Amino acid sequence: MAGTVVTFYSYKGGVGRSFAVANIAAILTQWGSKVLVVDWDIEAPGLNHYFAPFANEMRAGVLDFLEDCGRGEPRSWTAYTTKIELPSQIGQLQLMPAAAGGGTDYAALVQGLNWDDLYREHELGSQLETLRAAWIREFDLVLVDSRTGVTDFSGLTTAQLPDVLAFMFTANGQSLSGCADITRRAMEARRRMPVDRPALVPLPIPARFEQREEYDRARIWRERFVVELAPFLKIWAPPGVDHLKLIDLLTIPYVPRWTFCEEL
Repeated sequence: MAGTVVTFYSYKGGVGRSFAVANIAAILTQWGSKVLVVDWDIEAPGLNHYFAPFANEMRAGVLDFLEDCGRGEPRSWTAYTTKIELPSQIGQLQLMPAAAGGGTDYAALVQGLNWDDLYREHELGSQLETLRAAWIREFDLVLVDSRTGVTDFSGLTTAQLPDVLAFMFTANGQSLSGCADITRRAMEARRRMPVDRPALVPLPIPARFEQREEYDRARIWRERFVVELAPFLKIWAPPGVDHLKLIDLLTIPYVPRWTFCEEL
């Protein structure tokens, strides 16, 4: 059975997206799944910080893959991943970091990427399809950490690669509406893509949601979530399911402890 690719996206920063991706990966491997985590937040990479204590040197990653595509010499997916060994791990975990660790002018490499050239001259689209096909043959789940906001490669991480677009937002109008807009655009872009793949599944995730001390405000926001997220929930939720209860199950609560550290 083919694996599933899930992109985690946020329109605004500060939602705890990378922290959630890292911990979801850790939990899934404790349950016995084969998981690949991909740090496509190449402008502000962070997943390597969570997994570095459990890995050997990270020799290559996403940026190295893009450079190889630019030279017309992409390698097997195994050349860009690092094996992670977590305590109590039953399954398997691999990390494709943003780039190899140390020794390069990372900022210059990122700024030097020419996305139009990669797609038009070096067939990045088809190279990504080949890479994705290898991922889903090898892994049960592929978790992609996408860049915040709108970037030159937003369509790549939100429309082309994933089966599921998990969009994370806080109780903030800009965060919620921005995510909803990008998700609708990604779903429409997916429908126009010449790929043999089912429609994109939208998965809304309220994050860092505090409802113990601010109960009245939390109730108002939960009701707003139900109204504004209904078009996304109706796509996959069974008929008759209480959307408010579903939102509560999808919510990542605010826990003060986890604002101070990067522990798995």
